[in-house]
Amino acid sequence: MSFEISDAGVGTLTGTSEHATSVSVTITGSDGSNLGPFPATLNPDGSWSVDLSGESFDEEVTYTATATATADGSWSVDLSGESFDEEVTYTATATATDNASNTATDTDTAGYDLLPTVGVSFEISDAGVGTLTGTSEHATSVSVSISGSDGSSYGPEFSGLPHNLASSLLVQQFFKKLNNR
Repeated sequence: MSFEISDAGVGTLTGTSEHATSVSVTITGSDGSNLGPFPATLNPDGSWSVDLSGESFDEEVTYTATATATADGSWSVDLSGESFDEEVTYTATATATDNASNTATDTDTAGYDLLPTVGVSFEISDAGVGTLTGTSEHATSVSVSISGSDGSSYGPEFSGLPHNLASSLLVQQFFKKLNNR
């Protein structure tokens, strides 16, 4: 079985189940939360369906996923409607049952972390007045520094301060040094 969650928190669950008459899927988060078990039903067209309409998830939204069986016994569940939390490791468990009520179980784990992003805008007017602004997402700190094309550096690198405070202090230091030239 393979369990994969992308950076956007969208997951895909695939596996194989030869000679099974039923498949059920359970997803458990490292925070103790459980999604499932979700029983899959074999459809006349050879696909397995997992009905999630009665389930409540983080956002109180209901979903439907479909597991499709192939000739080699493999199946998959589209979890694109699910919302997985960042920095939580989930364990997916699939259980297959045959006509004699024999079972087989397999597990896999997955999780994701969003990488931080940062943007900056730096403008200087003809009067030597500057504006430094920026945005960041998924960051715990922002470092800001200003350097000139002549190799000069203005202000220390600020790390761990709120980016608006760091930006304000650096702009003040930059223009103080610029005006003292």
